[in-house]
Amino acid sequence: MAGHLFVVRGDLLRLACDAWLLPTDKALHVTDGWWHDAALAERLRARGAAQKWRSRPWAKVFTGGRRAVPLDAAPGPRPYLTQIGASGEGADWYVSGVVEFIDAALADGPVRWLARQRPLLALPVVGTGWGGAGHVAGAILDHLVPQLAHQAATRDIDLVLVCREAAHFAAAQATRRQLQSSGAFDLWHGLDAATRAQAELLAKDALQHHLVLFLGAGVSMGAGLPSWRKLLDELARAAGLSEADLQAFESVDLLDRAQLIAERLRRSDGAPGVGQHIRTLLERHRHHGLAHALLACLPVEETITTNYDTLFELASAGAGHESVRVLPYAPTRNGTRWLLKMHGCVEHPEDIVLTREDYMRYVERNAALAGIVQAMLITKRMLFVGFSFSDDNFLRIVDAVRRAVRGWGNQAPEPEQLGYALMPNAHPLLRTLWEKDLPWICPAGPNAEMPDGARSVEIFLDLLTHLAASHGHLMDSRFDEVLSPPERRLRDALFQLVDGADAYRDAPEWRAVEVLLTQLGLRR
Repeated sequence: MAGHLFVVRGDLLRLACDAWLLPTDKALHVTDGWWHDAALAERLRARGAAQKWRSRPWAKVFTGGRRAVPLDAAPGPRPYLTQIGASGEGADWYVSGVVEFIDAALADGPVRWLARQRPLLALPVVGTGWGGAGHVAGAILDHLVPQLAHQAATRDIDLVLVCREAAHFAAAQATRRQLQSSGAFDLWHGLDAATRAQAELLAKDALQHHLVLFLGAGVSMGAGLPSWRKLLDELARAAGLSEADLQAFESVDLLDRAQLIAERLRRSDGAPGVGQHIRTLLERHRHHGLAHALLACLPVEETITTNYDTLFELASAGAGHESVRVLPYAPTRNGTRWLLKMHGCVEHPEDIVLTREDYMRYVERNAALAGIVQAMLITKRMLFVGFSFSDDNFLRIVDAVRRAVRGWGNQAPEPEQLGYALMPNAHPLLRTLWEKDLPWICPAGPNAEMPDGARSVEIFLDLLTHLAASHGHLMDSRFDEVLSPPERRLRDALFQLVDGADAYRDAPEWRAVEVLLTQLGLRR
């Protein structure tokens, strides 16, 4: 697969990437929103950036006609100060600044912070905040999205356009839809027809609220977190085990390794427990992955995970879901989004499920949580992402579901499958084991290696979020440029409906119409 353009709704400050565009103007003024992160604010002050607008000569950082320079050489995602703020400039001027950012990042390497197959560069919808072009955001997207697709394809890099507003996200997806239908680009050329059809089925399930997500460790590994095996290695070192002990561990089952590590930590006077150690190891990761962002953009209300970290919650907040309830710690009965943490959370280290003993006692301690998972498997279709299907607790739960819905005999009618497994590799033997329950989706094909496979999963999720995106830009005048002729006619007809609302506002059905109009971007 060549380079790819991703589109997400989120917080650019929280996305794990190699480099990202930080908008400024020629006076090195950086607007308020970027100063909310204390660490970034300190770096901006050290560079001489100002939070309040000030009049001064061309900033010394922009010399030789450059519009994009790295903020500093600190580790982590590298911000590039890029001159975007202006007034009276056309869309091409803003887009040319983006190209200069890409040029500068690639000229510097870029410094690879992520273990991805290709560099990942991220940027906001430039010029639409305080950059002077917010009133013509559609024109910006109409020029920006094709240029980003071209840059990704020709320079073999991955780009991610991070939209802060729901309307920007909807309009960016509409722009990609038009670009795809024009034939100028095949934005998902690496996915075959069968895989695209699977994405369409999943998008339909999501839009009809039939889909539930199940996230495994592979999702968080994309943000730099360790696999379960590597996490145990880090815990073993924290417990004082030698390299010889670690080598001996290779012949020991993972659950027994965890049990031995926990016992060693308990014997250390004054040492924190294994849950607290896990919290210390995982809380240093403050950026969520691209897969987290894509999954958080889906119209899915229920998510289950075996992960301890809080990165999906972070991505969900960036995608506009501030009120995600984490079960069992924040029960909900009001229909808001929820995330069930089967094995505990770093914010509650005493509840973390890790050892052989924890797994043996799981059903006794967490029967209610297992029941929620069983109910989701029976009543909805579950999309598994980053999950290896080796977790003992999950296998017990699935076995109970199989027995409940299929009966004990061979004469029971064959039920619907339980969901879908989105996998980076074909795993033919594992696939055979699960084929009665879960259709296998492997976007990279049967012979994929892990780096190819993990990236192909991200591209599949990007197509899925694209197909399931809302149309919240239709009645927003800022996005006129991205509307097709039929969409403009529909918008005009809807505005006529709104203009005549006094004649039927008292009808009880008008409330439902108002909800729809708001979902389509009507701004009051």
